[in-house]
Amino acid sequence: MSKQVTMNDVAELAGVARSTVSHVINNRGDDLHISKATQKRIFRSAHSLNYRPSVGARSIRQKQTGCWGVLAATPSGGISRFQVAGINRAAMDLDKHLVYVEMGERRSLDKNYLPKMVREHLIDGILIPQATRLAEHLREAIIRCDLPAIWIQHCQEHDAVWLDESHYGREAVEYLVELGHRRICYVNFAPPEGFWSRDRLRGYEQAMKEAELPTQIVDLKTERSLRPAVIEQILSRPDRPTAILFHGVTGAFPGMLVAAQLGLRIPDDLSIITQAAPNEQTILFPSLTYWDNGEDRMGYAAGEMLMQKLTQNRQEQPSRILRGRLVVGNSTGRPAHTI
Repeated sequence: MSKQVTMNDVAELAGVARSTVSHVINNRGDDLHISKATQKRIFRSAHSLNYRPSVGARSIRQKQTGCWGVLAATPSGGISRFQVAGINRAAMDLDKHLVYVEMGERRSLDKNYLPKMVREHLIDGILIPQATRLAEHLREAIIRCDLPAIWIQHCQEHDAVWLDESHYGREAVEYLVELGHRRICYVNFAPPEGFWSRDRLRGYEQAMKEAELPTQIVDLKTERSLRPAVIEQILSRPDRPTAILFHGVTGAFPGMLVAAQLGLRIPDDLSIITQAAPNEQTILFPSLTYWDNGEDRMGYAAGEMLMQKLTQNRQEQPSRILRGRLVVGNSTGRPAHTI
């Protein structure tokens, strides 16, 4: 078995004291005015020896392991893959590793499961996507474990990151009104308990009111297989909308198919905007006008906030509210006849 390389070995090769190596390896070189040349020589020596810091020793000194947990309470409160991408980028940039704690219905009822996971994986802090769906006893378990936590897509004053969804409805309507649209419909199919659903709709209603236009709201609470029939009824009316805002891509897709079956041209006869993550839009609708909701940025911001909380003696962090942006594609245009 080869001998484990130690900090003393790095110090000997670099021609410096062990304490100097320790300061540089632990990112304190600039603070202690160690020259850039010396720092570079130490890192080069460490690399040539394939030196790896001891996670256990560092954990004892810093009282941190560098392990973060990512919790999904239930399958219905799962993690968006775009949030995951942002969390993974943050962990990589901040030199942390992640443990994904998937909790099914049975585990979510077990009050001892989360504390057990924290102990077994030596978790420093936890990120909680879609936190509004957590059972109350899980919140209590997090407090009981004295576990620093950042809540993703949850409205609270501290330790949370969420999207201001109202801007989707507002900016989409303002853009369509500027194009000349007057009959703008909002098609919603999200559960009412989600604040993001309410906020998107609220933004639409406010923008329509300011434009002095009547709202047209359709709630598709039916099975997915029945949604095309409902959309067909909307588009077959004599006073059909000239533009539709869809809650998400799963509504926009059947909407575009129904429009084509009815002989409606996009965007000449019907403009369509949907809320979507960039990769969804690129894969499904290459030319769609969509609202980039920035879920990956939200995951990354949550990772940054957890890092700040851990380095600031677990102090509460002011919550961050992020905004998306409207990306204009070829599915929107001026209506054939301005109404």
